[in-house]
Amino acid sequence: MTRMTVEPFEVTIDWDPPVTGSPEYVEKVLTEDVTSGLFSYVVNASEIIVRALCEVLREAGFQVLIDHALGETYNDRVLAALRFPTF
Repeated sequence: MTRMTVEPFEVTIDWDPPVTGSPEYVEKVLTEDVTSGLFSYVVNASEIIVRALCEVLREAGFQVLIDHALGETYNDRVLAALRFPTF
């Protein structure tokens, strides 16, 4: 998970599957082979994990926003921490 400050919100959530460091994946990215099954796996797996993380945070009481940025990508943001922890 990547923690990155983005204005005007607090934290964005991102996750990259371990395979993104593999030579096979790097080759697909460099050749812009977006039709590759490996490329599709990385995109889909990342979206599933990030959405799950957002739902866990939301259920835990955090304020979460899935922001559709620039019409191409989503920025998954944690807007605020718990004011009153529930534990």
